[in-house]
Amino acid sequence: MKITEFLQDELILIDLAADSKEEAIRQMIDRMARMEVVGDAGAFFREVMDREALGSTAVPGGVAFPHARSSQCRRLAVAFARMKKGVAFGGSEGKNTQLVFLISCPLHEATQHVQLLGLLARTLNQKETRESLLDARNPETVLQILS
Repeated sequence: MKITEFLQDELILIDLAADSKEEAIRQMIDRMARMEVVGDAGAFFREVMDREALGSTAVPGGVAFPHARSSQCRRLAVAFARMKKGVAFGGSEGKNTQLVFLISCPLHEATQHVQLLGLLARTLNQKETRESLLDARNPETVLQILS
């Protein structure tokens, strides 16, 4: 399994402008809806926020992995957003999150969902990868870093 199997350049948002995690997630879901990854963007947004309410998906290093399994998801996919200033995601270290990987997962893809989440976590645990993503200038570079 490779991250780039689930991430396409149209789902990569460089320098996303958002003032809150809700706004960042909403913009990412809107992009997923335009790319026909999800059906009802509003319903999927509520499901992602319900998952966030159970516990923040932020991890150390300024990274977050919001996700939800939903009937609104047409395929397992990842959207990526990088924010210059970052937003509070409620992580334990209190640092703003700048790198967000939003995972859409159909209800029947539970196993691959967990595998993809683990792969993202292992990959983003590497400081060099995070720094490279913060410096990436375009979606093609993001895909190269994550391949």
